[in-house]
Amino acid sequence: MSNRSRLEFEGIDPEDKSGVQTALYHIERSKVDELIKNEMESKLQRIRCIPSVISNPLVVYKGWNREGFEQCLAFVGIPDHDYSPKGVELPPQKNRHFLIYTTPNRRIKEWGWDVFDPNDESMRENQFGKEWVQLWP
Repeated sequence: MSNRSRLEFEGIDPEDKSGVQTALYHIERSKVDELIKNEMESKLQRIRCIPSVISNPLVVYKGWNREGFEQCLAFVGIPDHDYSPKGVELPPQKNRHFLIYTTPNRRIKEWGWDVFDPNDESMRENQFGKEWVQLWP
């Protein structure tokens, strides 16, 4: 789903523990235009990974606090596919998770593959800081 000013994605509402409620998340069109202008094809193609992770994450954290990302949610998952800069479908990256950072108003600020193990507390603390809270499941 999308409109002229943004791309929209339906995903879980991590505040709803039943897993029934959904929420709309979005990327501003200006962000997409910036990626096109700067020829960031890999990042642009990986927008295609967002729907599967945001609708079926392994875990969601709340409270990521870095400049411009205050109180963000971090969705962590492994999408079915990765995509090359030319849009060729590839298998998911080995030993990596796809992370999506959203603001409290559900704007997607950042996304991409990263070395991350949700079961490793020191890695979680390094990635999200000491203030993180596991919100879902």
